[in-house]
Amino acid sequence: MTIFNCYRTTPASSTIYKTLLSISGQISELYNIPMTAYPTANQLRDQLELNLLSQIPDNEYLLILLDSIDQLHTDAYDCKWLPIQFPFNVKCIVSTLPDHGNIYQNLQNILNEKKENLFIHVPPFESSTVEIVYNDWLEMKKRSLSKEQRLFINNLMQKRKEILPLFMKLVFDIISIWHSYDLIDESLNDLNNVDDCIRYLFQRLEITHNTILFSRALCYMTACRSGISQNELEDVLSLDDDVLKSVFQHYIPPVRRLPGILWTRIRNDLDEYITEKEVDDAPVIYWYRFYFHCLIERFIRTLQKARQAARK
Repeated sequence: MTIFNCYRTTPASSTIYKTLLSISGQISELYNIPMTAYPTANQLRDQLELNLLSQIPDNEYLLILLDSIDQLHTDAYDCKWLPIQFPFNVKCIVSTLPDHGNIYQNLQNILNEKKENLFIHVPPFESSTVEIVYNDWLEMKKRSLSKEQRLFINNLMQKRKEILPLFMKLVFDIISIWHSYDLIDESLNDLNNVDDCIRYLFQRLEITHNTILFSRALCYMTACRSGISQNELEDVLSLDDDVLKSVFQHYIPPVRRLPGILWTRIRNDLDEYITEKEVDDAPVIYWYRFYFHCLIERFIRTLQKARQAARK
């Protein structure tokens, strides 16, 4: 049996308390073990380690996957919530960025840094691995590429000294909407890093969704470091005269408010880069990774500088 938790993909997984409560609840239901919904994360950890895990039958095997713990709230970065002792039939795999919030160092301190076999560094991808991953992803999306397109992408990846997972993912997002009859965009050869991919993707989305509307939506989302609800974002965009002028060019609506469908379309195209979390028990949208948040800030600054230069 596997319990998988990818942080910040849902509001309930953005805090360590709700994560431990969810894991405990799943184990309780799977193996019919009674549990208590304690009010603190430390109490849930102790119950999990000393009670729930030890009662799993010996002939049952459980794998707990905690992916991207760097996406948790900062109060979880000390990793003291993580159970240390596991029965022989229970394994726990944790993943994190190596240089974010001192998490990796804290894990080493807690799990005994001398046990090097407990830590595995995931290196950048090789071009041959990227091709295999792309084939699987294309099959999942029921898409395909022409021979010329495949050759172009293979050559593009072979030129890279190291291929980071995020770079690989962003390039795939670019090519996954290609048609077999589409001409290959040679400017993709200029994509050297994640920043370049973000710029390319968002410049394309600007054209699709209205430049002013799209860029302002990004600005307001990024300015709210703790996240913003969908209703709040629609309210703010509706108060932006420049946005309304760009949307209502040919007629004046009876109510000066941004049609919700316009933001919904943008949200659908950004779906894989944003997630939901809870702030004061209310769901808000937020960039999936803080690293991504910083990239968007740089993109916005570049955009603003270009527009200022165009006005001069």
